[in-house]
Amino acid sequence: MAHSKDDAVIYDYIVIGGGTSGAVAARRLAERSATFSVCLLEAGP
Repeated sequence: MAHSKDDAVIYDYIVIGGGTSGAVAARRLAERSATFSVCLLEAGP
C-alpha cells in the first residue's frame, strides 16, 4: 500500500495501552482542552 505525505496525522498526545489507566489518562488529556488531539492505541487481546 502506497502512502503519501497527506496520510500523516499529527497528535498532541499518544497514549499507548487502552487499559483502565490508559483510558483514564486519554480522557483527562482530551477534556483539558478542545484544541488537544489525543490518540489512544490498543493492540487488543
